[in-house]
Amino acid sequence: MQTTLKTTVLTMIATAVIILRTGPAIAGSVDATELIQALIQVESTGNDRAFGDRQKKEKAYGPLQVRQPCVDDVNQRYGTHIQAKDLLGDRATSVWVCRKYLELYATQKQLGHEPTLQDMARIWNGGPSGWKRKDTKVYWTKVSRQLEKIEIAKATKKQVVPTQIAKAKPVSKPSVNILAVVVER
Repeated sequence: MQTTLKTTVLTMIATAVIILRTGPAIAGSVDATELIQALIQVESTGNDRAFGDRQKKEKAYGPLQVRQPCVDDVNQRYGTHIQAKDLLGDRATSVWVCRKYLELYATQKQLGHEPTLQDMARIWNGGPSGWKRKDTKVYWTKVSRQLEKIEIAKATKKQVVPTQIAKAKPVSKPSVNILAVVVER
């Protein structure tokens, strides 16, 4: 009975944290890393070799199910030459691409307000204007559930997702921004 009460309390705390985190992301916080952990769980259940949307023209590759148009935006901005298919099995570069893509589009200038975790997740799912598309709300629900699981795991000191996320290094010099945080655990 005590375990059930503890689980209920932890769930309530985690839910409150998620509700609070739908507000502005804080520069230098671990939120970006946790968001990416949640995105990976939603996109591929942690499978670095996931290959999705085989029926579509633009296939999705790797733990974050990255497509070539996303990589093209990052390549154009950062002068890289990454191919989406090369992200298959490459978590570190997949995370780097995700961070850089969100740095491009999840900005106060683009959104007209400080970006939230919800904005970032919906942009990742629906492209640059995904934060305002109705069809990305279901995706945010999935991501917020994963964030809740991460919070519960932190509260109980369990690891839900492999720690490679926290140790992923960018393939170029990180710039100072809301998503350039690398946390060593």
